[in-house]
Amino acid sequence: TSLFLAGPQLSFLAVAAMILFAPFLRSQPIADPLDRLLGYVAFRRDIIAAIARRKNQECKNQG
Repeated sequence: TSLFLAGPQLSFLAVAAMILFAPFLRSQPIADPLDRLLGYVAFRRDIIAAIARRKNQECKNQG
């Protein structure tokens, strides 16, 4: 049957690998709320800076 073809077997193998390695790939929760807030602020700052760089590059390319 099609259950024993390469596609389903690789799917089962991928799911097994994700289940096996999930505990190792999870990041540890931040216990201190201030550290969590600072991480969130830094993340947003990086996103805003990336958007600003992209817009700046687009303006330079147009003019």
